[in-house]
Amino acid sequence: MLAYIRVLANPDDEVSARRIVNVPKRGIGDTSVARLAAWAQVNRVTFSEAIDRAEEAGLAGKALRGAEQLSKTLAELRPLVSTVNPADFIQLVADRTGYMAELVAEHSHEADGASRTSPSSAAWRASSTTWSDSSRRWRWWRTPTIWTVTAPGSRS
Repeated sequence: MLAYIRVLANPDDEVSARRIVNVPKRGIGDTSVARLAAWAQVNRVTFSEAIDRAEEAGLAGKALRGAEQLSKTLAELRPLVSTVNPADFIQLVADRTGYMAELVAEHSHEADGASRTSPSSAAWRASSTTWSDSSRRWRWWRTPTIWTVTAPGSRS
């Protein structure tokens, strides 16, 4: 989940982009990831941009459809980074990406923990720090039951 937040706040984060590319599963296997990475390097663009341009990068079939869906989802969520309150944003990302649905379908411990730390529960908190609309680089971290969000330059 944190990788999604990082990519949305900073599309240049290649490590996080690689983590989310096939989570939940969308048919983008190791070969397709390698093709995206190689294309990004040759064309001097970010891995996120390679996802956005998956057809140019040589993806086809299920991998192409998966990359296009991911690109569309990220494009819809990215403008909300600075407009939606952090707790609601995290829930929105979990829902729209299919991440939470996959955890629930797998009956994972993470899904059990997420229900205790959902934005609607008392255990889930986000900071009340304000930030300017031009600020797009938030710091996110998680303690056992608390999500914390601070804007750049704020004290934490």
